[in-house]
Amino acid sequence: MDGFEVSLKKGLRAYSGDLVIYSGEGFFKEDSSLISDLTELGVKEQTAFIQTEGFAIVNGQSKGVLVRGIKPDTYEAVTHQKISLPERSIAIGSELARTMNLSVGDGLSLVFASGRQAFGGLPAVSNFKISQIITHGIYQSDLRLIFVNLPELQYQLDTEQKVNMLSLNRPVDQKSNDPSFEIEDFQKQLRLYLGYGYSVRTYWSDYNYLINVVKTEKLWISLILQIIVIISIFNIIAFVLFVNERKRKEIFLFKALGMGQRTLSKIWYGFILGFWFVASLLSLLLSSFFNFLLSHLSAFQMPGDVYQLARLEMSLGVLDYLFVFTLSLIWLLLLAWFGLRKVMKQPILYGLRKEFS
Repeated sequence: MDGFEVSLKKGLRAYSGDLVIYSGEGFFKEDSSLISDLTELGVKEQTAFIQTEGFAIVNGQSKGVLVRGIKPDTYEAVTHQKISLPERSIAIGSELARTMNLSVGDGLSLVFASGRQAFGGLPAVSNFKISQIITHGIYQSDLRLIFVNLPELQYQLDTEQKVNMLSLNRPVDQKSNDPSFEIEDFQKQLRLYLGYGYSVRTYWSDYNYLINVVKTEKLWISLILQIIVIISIFNIIAFVLFVNERKRKEIFLFKALGMGQRTLSKIWYGFILGFWFVASLLSLLLSSFFNFLLSHLSAFQMPGDVYQLARLEMSLGVLDYLFVFTLSLIWLLLLAWFGLRKVMKQPILYGLRKEFS
């Protein structure tokens, strides 16, 4: 049931790191005291960059985009996203490439609101070649985000070697069972340490509203699934009772031939365990098949402009499967014990007369 939140945060984390810092003054130098302050707090993975708005123009088409000037090496260390940016090249998202019918090697023009002071505030136009098409899994990011080398964007915007954002990962020596809680805890620590001159935000903060809405939807879906589980329990009861009634003749016949109750119980419970094993294996196969359909079938594609995710994947861990399988096994064994006990308490002659008359 947490597949949406897991997929969303995984996609957001792929281009933002754990935390993002903004300066209250807008642009700041990379060698400012901020960098040394982060080092004192144990931050080892950080990358400074520029993010600005512009327009992408190609073949008479134009689209508003977010242009991010990065240093590929430090950016990869924080986000684990490998981006190749040769000179005068850019990397674009997969949705933008699909929308504008672009591929690697095509040319694209970026237009910014204003360029260097020498041009008197006129819009700045730069031509680039597409070197890479990347996928974050977030619809809006893959539709709008464009990556370019930081020095080239600094020169184009005349920012005097300054940046306006910084991404970082929390110190690796801080461990907890909940990564989100760990990130929020370090966020509070950063806010106190850096003061009011900087704003510190988690990578999912812009999407908190969507996560809260989905949590409400998940609650109602869980209630509906509980009804399905209750119906399934009644189906299990009906199945065990049906098998018990169908096999009563064999049970009494084996008892009449001298089979002990212990041996009979082993056979009965062995049958129930075999049924449980086959059902569990089938559920694993169906879960994998359904997850494959979610990832590839167009009928299960989500409206990316609403949910930010074009695709959704199931997020079930080993503990989730163990909980469901163990609970179902307990139900089956209890019902099997109840049915077998009812048969064992009846005398052999009474059972043979009733079943074979």
